[in-house]
Amino acid sequence: IVVKMHASNKDSKIFSLLKKSINTKIELNDDASVADALKNVKPYLCIGWTSTGLCESLNMNIIPVSLSDKNSEYVDQMVYRIKNRSFFWPEDKTLILDIALNKHKYKSTLDSLRM
Repeated sequence: IVVKMHASNKDSKIFSLLKKSINTKIELNDDASVADALKNVKPYLCIGWTSTGLCESLNMNIIPVSLSDKNSEYVDQMVYRIKNRSFFWPEDKTLILDIALNKHKYKSTLDSLRM
């Protein structure tokens, strides 16, 4: 797992919390931008809340997953159509896991998010 902190959230405790609670390798990415981080890491999924990184990831052929509440007023009012262009955790958990386990569905899933 690679974590890219938001520029305004560099001192967040999220990274240290993750390191303590997940039994896997976690590293901090300090690239200047989300686009740079995505280019360098080449992740399978990009996970965020309502970050422009989710938009960047879709543009770079990486499936975006939002941790935001899909039905929140904030998500409804966004200019970027995050509801149509991202999956949501945990609402779309089954679909996200299916894509993670079945690489043949990856391209068609990306295409469906772009419609």
